[in-house]
Amino acid sequence: MLRFRFEQFMLGGRYYVPLPKMAPRQITTVHKRFESIGFKVTESNPLRASKARAWIRVDASGLCSSNEDPSNVLAPAIPDVLACEKRKVSFSVLRDSYFASEKRGNKLLLRLSPRLESQSYWNELRSTGSCALTPDERAVYSAVLASRASPAPLVTDFPVKGSKIRRMGRRQYYKSMLEPAEAVHTLRGMDSTGERNAYLPRDSILSPSPGRIPKEELASLFERLDEWCFLTAE
Repeated sequence: MLRFRFEQFMLGGRYYVPLPKMAPRQITTVHKRFESIGFKVTESNPLRASKARAWIRVDASGLCSSNEDPSNVLAPAIPDVLACEKRKVSFSVLRDSYFASEKRGNKLLLRLSPRLESQSYWNELRSTGSCALTPDERAVYSAVLASRASPAPLVTDFPVKGSKIRRMGRRQYYKSMLEPAEAVHTLRGMDSTGERNAYLPRDSILSPSPGRIPKEELASLFERLDEWCFLTAE
């Protein structure tokens, strides 16, 4: 079972907490918690709240950000969030919350949507040796990688044939092409560090591959994301 674990990261001077993908009822639960301790909620989607100089933002897609440590503010609401029933959405809505196809010129690419493992956050995570890929993201993206019919362009902390060195801070990484089985085996998660680790590319884009996950297999996988995803396919 993929159980939720509260963990926060400080990136760019702000605090970030990966959260479950939530339904409106759960956002309402968080809303009530914030108001009960004196925060003024000014928006509901995403939820934005403030109190004195502190501000906090909670996105239903599964991410909290704040300018101050949000542990005491947010953590007490988590048991109620996890007690909520899952919300039924269309299969495409659920799939697109993790990845979607994107056309660039004549190429059809796959854009992944991790909570923190992309863009500006990516640089700081790599330079500090951290990883913020959540258990549900690791499960889904492992399935995506396993379905490929060709090597995947990832970043690794170990070299393979044809790797190109990439330095992040004082740490050395490699732009590598990994065979699907090795990509799955080494893909690092928030709570799964190995001797050899692979990371998603910074832009979260995977190049074309003839491989494709059968809809039934993906639907079954979504049902096993447990406490990290409160959306379920109709």
